[in-house]
Amino acid sequence: MVIVYADGMRVEGREKAKHPCIINHDIMETAERIYQKIAVRRLMVRSIGLSLEGLTPLAFEPDLFEPEIDDKYRRLQAAVDKIQTRYGTGKLMRGLAFAASHAQGKKQLLTTGEGYAN
Repeated sequence: MVIVYADGMRVEGREKAKHPCIINHDIMETAERIYQKIAVRRLMVRSIGLSLEGLTPLAFEPDLFEPEIDDKYRRLQAAVDKIQTRYGTGKLMRGLAFAASHAQGKKQLLTTGEGYAN
């Protein structure tokens, strides 16, 4: 992750995941954790960049000894992927991204972290 402040200063942070990030929820949690570590200045942020490395095709096999607690998120991710594949990635986005991109518009804003908007 790279953060560029209004004065041009740039800070970077990275984290190697202990387990594969299969659903968007895992990626968002990791990104937020990195942001909390490196965004320590009290200046306006100009931009934030996030890059992912080591991406591989999904070949998920559940762990036999770990309880299946992410089933709700996995089903949600599968539904989101299906919609985005059929209609395009811009047709469905996280509620927070929708709120930020339409902050100047007259649409009612959805600001929950788990919601999706079209």
